[in-house]
Amino acid sequence: MIKKNLKVWEDCLPHVEFAYNRAIHSTTQMCPFEVVYGLKLITPLDLLPLPLQECTNMEASKRVEYVKSIHMKTKQDIEKKSKHYAAKANKNRKRVTF
Repeated sequence: MIKKNLKVWEDCLPHVEFAYNRAIHSTTQMCPFEVVYGLKLITPLDLLPLPLQECTNMEASKRVEYVKSIHMKTKQDIEKKSKHYAAKANKNRKRVTF
């Protein structure tokens, strides 16, 4: 993407950031956009605001509950992976008592 011209890396940064934010992470099994906003974005055009008619048709309470459930699931997944990583890291360690 940048090749040998390192002076244009700032121009590529929004594209790289978007690609990172829509990549599925192994810990949460979701992309960061989905965790934060409850949306699975495909293109940068999905970031544009919705027309007013579509915004008024969404039920806010259902949307809030959906995003809250995503946040709870993400928290549980992160805690589960953290315990898994800790168990693997501590597998061959000796317990030392002082």
